[in-house]
Amino acid sequence: MPGRIAILCTTWFDNSHAHVLIPRLVEGYDLDGTRHGPDVTVAAVYLEQAGPDDLGLDYLRAHGIRRAETIGEAMSSGTGGIDVDGVVIIGEHGEYEHNEYGQQLYPRRRFFDAAVAAMVAGGRVVPVFNDKGLSYSGADAAGMVETARRLGFGLGAGSTIPLTWRVPAAAQWPLGAGMERALMVGFGPTERYGYHAAEGLQAQVERRAGGETGVASVRAAEFDGADARTIDGLDVALFGRALVTLDLDDEARAAAWHGVSAVIEVEYRDGLQAQVVMLGSAVQQFAVACAGAATEFSCQLWLQGSPANGHFAFLAAQIGALVRTGRALQPVERTLLSTGVVDAAMRSIAAGERIATPELEVSYAAGERTAGTGIGLPRPAGWTPAG
Repeated sequence: MPGRIAILCTTWFDNSHAHVLIPRLVEGYDLDGTRHGPDVTVAAVYLEQAGPDDLGLDYLRAHGIRRAETIGEAMSSGTGGIDVDGVVIIGEHGEYEHNEYGQQLYPRRRFFDAAVAAMVAGGRVVPVFNDKGLSYSGADAAGMVETARRLGFGLGAGSTIPLTWRVPAAAQWPLGAGMERALMVGFGPTERYGYHAAEGLQAQVERRAGGETGVASVRAAEFDGADARTIDGLDVALFGRALVTLDLDDEARAAAWHGVSAVIEVEYRDGLQAQVVMLGSAVQQFAVACAGAATEFSCQLWLQGSPANGHFAFLAAQIGALVRTGRALQPVERTLLSTGVVDAAMRSIAAGERIATPELEVSYAAGERTAGTGIGLPRPAGWTPAG
């Protein structure tokens, strides 16, 4: 019988993360032309903000799912113990304030801490999956990972970007090959979508010779639609290789070259130099390019846009595996580093200087694990831009 989970989410409206993920957890999902699941049973949902465009309350009523008034209630049904086998945090969207660095203060850490408090009080720990980055704060992210390790429960996290289809199919940096430079192209607001791009970058650079040893420093700057060729230090060759993989006509390609909205420079502890180039609204696609002394690589990380949003099936598969086995298929350290890089980038933009990141001395080895992802699968027919 599928494990029971509690879902803790901020809000639920059309095309929100709750809207594209929770139905796949409740009803199952299509993956490579085959129907899967449901892999879990949704026992209760804590929905913090039900606004005028809310779709969650009607969905919960229609499917007989209990709406809990508190996080502890979602996990215990008021019995005093923990009667779920896992917790999913969807802390994206909603009315939450911004801090002085322009970071929106989504309550992922608060939800996590409340879930941990309920587990400690109930005398039982269960796996937790956190959708997207662990927190707006790198320090909070590190605290969440340390708490999971200390208490001995599995912690999974991350977005769909490292899991989604690749063009060409199965494209990945060769595991263990030397890498000297890397560049990721993304779009959208610097913080919200910069996380996606940083995580897509990390999913490739973690595969380099020597494994991951962490990030030494981050420098970031924002632009108002700058020409990539005029930005000091930008790796124009890798930028061009990444753009070649994207589905762009001549007009869109020109807009991409002239549409840089932010650049995040990441200096790794082993000397690897990497960049995240955000293109604002000039494109709606992701791509990566990497180079070493003997290897060159580039690919598109393809997302299926609304209303299908099929890439969220891969996230549902990750959640099911975590609840079933207690272990995450993808390394949580990838999410930890990506969270820390984006936090440092926002602080760098505010300060106008490079930020040293000794706290990001994070080491781990990537594996060839691709279960529950689109890597190696042909992408669905047609092209729907991600929104």
